[in-house]
Amino acid sequence: MPRPPPRPVRHCATAGLQRRTELGWSHAELARCARTPQSVIARLENSLTLSSARTLLRVATALGQLLRTAIGDAA
Repeated sequence: MPRPPPRPVRHCATAGLQRRTELGWSHAELARCARTPQSVIARLENSLTLSSARTLLRVATALGQLLRTAIGDAA
């Protein structure tokens, strides 16, 4: 059985899905606004990939959200 993705990845996926749903956008609409393939959006929302910071920033910007990052103890 595969390991679950790290908590920050799951959080990004959940937050992105929630915001996309609030906007009433499909994967394809978000992908177009974020200038990334629809498959990237699907994998991101399903926590199936660790996306690059550049991709996460494009998606967050398309959704009108901030991308916050932190380095520190994993509490």
